[in-house]
Parts: sequence; structure tokens; C-alpha cells
Amino acid sequence: DRSVAERMCQVLNHATEHRTQTTTILTARGMEPTDLTGWQYMSETGAYAESADAPAPSGVDTPA
Repeated sequence: DRSVAERMCQVLNHATEHRTQTTTILTARGMEPTDLTGWQYMSETGAYAESADAPAPSGVDTPA
């Protein structure tokens, strides 16, 4: 039986692998990959909610 921490590590690592694969494919086809981070996606879709306890990472625009 795996701990929650082990499962979270696997989820995060797995997502990183897919972002890397996507970036590699786009670059190989001569395209410029966009920012594929979860923070940027949440910011662009409005899913990111500011919190005094969890500031946005530097370089990420948050909705006004």
C-alpha cells in the first residue's frame, strides 16, 4: 500500500514527463511550445485563486 506522499510524487512526476514529451514533439515540428505549467493554465482559465497563504509563483500573471 502506497502513502499519499508517494502517490503525489508519482502524479507530479508523471505530469512533468508528459509536458516534456509535448514540448519535444512541438519543437521537432518547428513550433514554439507555450508555457505548459499548471500555474499558467490555471491563471489563463481563471481557476487560479489568490490566497494570502499561497502566493503565486514569480512570473505568473494572476487574474485581477
